[in-house]
Amino acid sequence: MKKKDDEENFDEAVAQAYKAWTNTVVPSEVEALFNDPATKNLTANSDPFFHLVHALQVYTSQPPHTLPLSATLPDMKSDTKSYIHLQRLYKEQAAEDKARFTDILRGLEAGSAGAGGGAVALEMVDDFVKNAHALRLIRGKKWTGLADDVEALTLAREMAPSAVATHLSLSALYAFEGKNGRLPKPGDGPDREEMTAWVKARLTATGWAPEPEPEDSAMTGADEEEEALPKEITLWEHVTNAVGEVSRAPGAELPTTAALMGGMVAQEVIKVITKQYIPINGVCAVDLVSSTTGTVKV
Repeated sequence: MKKKDDEENFDEAVAQAYKAWTNTVVPSEVEALFNDPATKNLTANSDPFFHLVHALQVYTSQPPHTLPLSATLPDMKSDTKSYIHLQRLYKEQAAEDKARFTDILRGLEAGSAGAGGGAVALEMVDDFVKNAHALRLIRGKKWTGLADDVEALTLAREMAPSAVATHLSLSALYAFEGKNGRLPKPGDGPDREEMTAWVKARLTATGWAPEPEPEDSAMTGADEEEEALPKEITLWEHVTNAVGEVSRAPGAELPTTAALMGGMVAQEVIKVITKQYIPINGVCAVDLVSSTTGTVKV
């Protein structure tokens, strides 16, 4: 029973109580890896990662049908004695789960050619088991690939119209430069129209049609009240705004923008090199006119 107001461990227990009656399932991202063609069609030359994923699939197919426990204890309010005791329980169970996973992996390796012709390194097994709850597989594509990927663009324009407009406008700028050997002239109407037409052609290929203009009519009191509400910006308005900004100053380099983008790129590079945390999966469009960002998966 809670005896003092500052006994926060009781509040934490109440907040996390739902986990006690919620079924523990394998995350959908990990399930997707089980069904990945690279996992289903293993060979001696397959990447060790997919051999580990296959072993994890076998592991989760056996009772209790959960992922290996991580030895990392969640942060909580507790006295030292209780925390150390709980930490020991976590470490012991995690060690048992890792040993069972390793046995499954070695058994699979013994019955096949193994990962790359040999056993997966124990260090890699340790890292894999420790991060089994947050596995992600990101297959990169060129950032220009979205413009010509009809299926991806169709989904993206519905999910993130502002980010798509920004991305397509920048893609139109590079396409214009590649075709004409120069950047568009700032404020030049024909150049802006050529870029706009390039974007429109890509959107039209997805089945998109320009949104109809609102009809002018006499406004009632209810209409005036509705007019006072913020108007939802259409995809084409996003496009015309973005193309306008790009064509207005196509070669401009702002120090503040460069600093922000440099920091973001450096952060993503660190993620890839250290293999810690999850990199951005797709195209990240940054619009500093409205101070917003959006990610479009490609």
